[in-house]
Amino acid sequence: MSSETADRILEAACELIAEDGIDEVRIARVAQRAGASTSLVHHYFSTREELLEQALVHSFEQAGVERFDGEPATGSAVEGLAAAMRAGVPADSAQAMDLAEQHRQHITRWFYDCNYEIHSGLGEMYVADPRFTSHYDASAPGLAVYLRDAILANVRRAGA
Repeated sequence: MSSETADRILEAACELIAEDGIDEVRIARVAQRAGASTSLVHHYFSTREELLEQALVHSFEQAGVERFDGEPATGSAVEGLAAAMRAGVPADSAQAMDLAEQHRQHITRWFYDCNYEIHSGLGEMYVADPRFTSHYDASAPGLAVYLRDAILANVRRAGA
């Protein structure tokens, strides 16, 4: 598998999610945007759902490239949460909740309006879906649960 081709397809999917919302993204449009055929997209991603899930994961991996204010990043919100968890900072601390809020804002900026209800659903999915759990826990064992707990604490803090 050519990672350059897969990355081009994922970037195209991310752009379309940001422009049109996740529900409106279609394989044909992703293929067109990536300069690929639909069969090539299906070669790398067997279903639309797999493509969208991988696009979201890809975006989170890229989150450390730029801070939300456009300045160079010293680390992504998820990296910050991993460091806080390792340091024993409670998931319901102001520090962890601020990082969870940065995570939510990243999604809103690049993909779709991620309100607090959606963000809490994502947090639950990170724990319930083993693909997301393994992705986050690869950075730090237990990070998926910590991220979910920080997200839920941030939702409560916002009164949502």
